[in-house]
Amino acid sequence: MILFVRDLTVIDFSYLCEMRGMLGESYIVDVELHGDLDDVSMVLDFSNVKKVIKKAIDQLVDHKLALPAQSAALQSGISASTHVLRFESQRGVIQMAAPEQAVVAIPAAKIDEHSVSDYL
Repeated sequence: MILFVRDLTVIDFSYLCEMRGMLGESYIVDVELHGDLDDVSMVLDFSNVKKVIKKAIDQLVDHKLALPAQSAALQSGISASTHVLRFESQRGVIQMAAPEQAVVAIPAAKIDEHSVSDYL
């Protein structure tokens, strides 16, 4: 059985792009769940699904700066709970320091809906 949930939540975040520099994005989250029906003919309780997925998104990506960790344009490190980075985009160099919890390193060469989805 497949349960498809449209417009479950929205992810708002910023990210670094080699071509365009620092950008902001909002993704509408759709979820597809696969499983067998339980004794009350449900795959999962929708109220629980929404809470668990929303909590994970909030903790991992929402309102953070997403870094393409595998990009050659990125140099970054953490010092004393501060994320320090240098990013060389085609529009110029971005240098910044931010609290560690404000940044997420996505294991990809670029940030897009596929790399964010795979990360989550």
